[in-house]
Amino acid sequence: MGLKGGFPDGLENCSSMTSLDLSSNSLSGTIPADISKRLQYITNLDLSYNGFSGEIPEALANCTYLNAVNLQHNKLTGILPGQLAALSRLNQFNVADNQLSGQIPSSLSKFPSSNFANQDLCGKPLSNDCTATSSSRTGVIVGSAVGGAVITLIIVAVILFILVRKMPAKKKGKDVEENKWAKTIKGAKGVKVSMFEKSVSKMKLNDLMKATGDFTKENIIGTGRSGTMYRATLPDGSFLAIERLQDTQHSDNQFTSEMSTLGSVRQRNLVPLLGYCIAKNERLLV
Repeated sequence: MGLKGGFPDGLENCSSMTSLDLSSNSLSGTIPADISKRLQYITNLDLSYNGFSGEIPEALANCTYLNAVNLQHNKLTGILPGQLAALSRLNQFNVADNQLSGQIPSSLSKFPSSNFANQDLCGKPLSNDCTATSSSRTGVIVGSAVGGAVITLIIVAVILFILVRKMPAKKKGKDVEENKWAKTIKGAKGVKVSMFEKSVSKMKLNDLMKATGDFTKENIIGTGRSGTMYRATLPDGSFLAIERLQDTQHSDNQFTSEMSTLGSVRQRNLVPLLGYCIAKNERLLV
């Protein structure tokens, strides 16, 4: 007939209809949930070879005069309602080639197995046992879950690996917080260190930074009120002590004047001041 659209609404006015054959059309949509009210006296229902989808309505069991139900070759899903057992007059029932699942009600097992040809239906008259099917599904679900978890872990591991590779490697002996101030004076590496001892070779700030590893915490040899003392290893293997003064409020001229005075002091019990360096806001004693 070439009919298209959904289940015809006008059929509810055909209250005395006993047979409905809409097979081999292009009808779609769901079978009405109130089909028993629309077709109270129906004995033969044929909706085969269409595109009906959704579940078989439980209300179909209320069409108690049904002798034949043909729903094969559609797109029906869900289970076969157990209420269909109430159809005591049923002598023909076919739901083959749909997408139904679950166990076939025992009241329908008298019909040929070919009438239940759906991938996920089980139980008599089919040869596949519902227990085995359930176990198989459980295995598939568990396997899928485990497989999904493994794949997720692999993806996370790969992402972490990439992130770690991209992270800048920490140089040995570096401590971000301890020598943060040293990074601020890297631009002044060319600043000269004023030396009081002629016997000591001329030095620049760059030499002090190399000798102390950019003033890392591993080279700290003491901390006091005046500042922090660092160990400096020179290229010839000799050592110097470099003190970074803490929060000095002196101007550059005042500081230079005081250092000149201290640099001229020579006493047996005092460690001689060899030189000093002014780099931006930092004051270093050698």
